[in-house]
Amino acid sequence: MLPVVDGGCARHNAGLIGAEVIVTANAQISDPRNFRRVAERLAAERGWFLTEQFANPANPHIQEQTTGPEIVAQAGAQVGAFVCGVGTGGTITGVGRYLRTHASGAKIVLADPVGSRLAPRGLALPRPRRELRGGRHRRQRSSART
Repeated sequence: MLPVVDGGCARHNAGLIGAEVIVTANAQISDPRNFRRVAERLAAERGWFLTEQFANPANPHIQEQTTGPEIVAQAGAQVGAFVCGVGTGGTITGVGRYLRTHASGAKIVLADPVGSRLAPRGLALPRPRRELRGGRHRRQRSSART
């Protein structure tokens, strides 16, 4: 299941490996047209395995066991920040857990663009942002909606 807002790359790649791609409406989670609700319904109707990636503890666990160590190894344990977009939350949770113990000074940053799934809940608040211009920091407000 992919919501219509997916840029098409995931649909294309899934199709390349022979997956059946079902595009759903970009609907709120309580709406039966939401991709998670459609996946649950179809899994029940067709006997499909449902990964439940949003609630499955294996999701952040595998990121903690694989992606986190890979980042630290490639950065030579000198990780200043990890910036991640929101999806299921598995990557930022798992990598964040790993970095907390193996690169404790690293900042964990959630990049939440306008239009993401958090924005409608009022969680995407304008935050000061620093830009480097000619060696000086300048504070700006983000364009996120409240």
